[in-house]
Amino acid sequence: MTYAQGVSSQIAAVGAIGVAKLVRLAVSSTQVLSSGVSVATAAIGSGLDRRTVRNILLAWVLTLPASMLLSAGLFGLAVWVMGV
Repeated sequence: MTYAQGVSSQIAAVGAIGVAKLVRLAVSSTQVLSSGVSVATAAIGSGLDRRTVRNILLAWVLTLPASMLLSAGLFGLAVWVMGV
């Protein structure tokens, strides 16, 4: 990845996050930026590494369930410690 690709990925991510904020959508900045990096590398014809694409897709799918399980566990721990 060149410096120009990195900058264009960052600018695209800032724009996408800004638009999402204007329409009140919750987005993950990490996921938006990783998508921008993937598009930037694909745009110059260097291709995408299948392993990287798979990892990005897995992160998209697993982020919400993982955060729900973590928050439920922390809540349960807090209730147990506080004795509520």
